[in-house]
Amino acid sequence: MSTCPSRSILLVEDDEQLRRVLAREFRTAGHECVSAGSGERALAAWQGRAFDLLVTDIRLPGLDGVELAASICCSEHVPVILITGYRRDFSRKLACLAHAVVVEKPFPVRKLVALAGKVVAPVQIAPENGVHAEQQAAERAP
Repeated sequence: MSTCPSRSILLVEDDEQLRRVLAREFRTAGHECVSAGSGERALAAWQGRAFDLLVTDIRLPGLDGVELAASICCSEHVPVILITGYRRDFSRKLACLAHAVVVEKPFPVRKLVALAGKVVAPVQIAPENGVHAEQQAAERAP
C-alpha cells in the first residue's frame, strides 16, 4: 500500500490489456479506479461523478485524450496525466494543457502509480475586485 493519499482516478486507455494492468495497480496502491476504453465513455463516466485525477492515453479512437482533458478541464480544475507513445504527433494540441503531466510509453507502471499519488490539482487564485491576488501583491511591492 502506498503512503500517498488515496485518489479517485478515471483511467482512459484503449489498449484493454494495459488498461487492466494499470487499473489493478492503481487499486493495489489504494486508489479507487474507474476505467474506460474511449474518450466518449470517459466523458460519460465523468458526467456521473467527481474524480480527483484523469489519467488518459492521448491517442484514442474518436475523442482523443487531449480533447477529453481539455473538455473536462475547461469546467473543472483537475490534475491530468497524459500517457503516450506519440508525443510529437500531439505537440501542438498539448500546448493548451500546460498544466498536464505527460508520461511517454513505455513507462514503468509503478512509477505512473506513484506519480498519480503525488499529482496535485492546479491552484486557482480567486480574483479580488477583478484583480488576481498575485497581481495585487506585485503592485504593492516596492
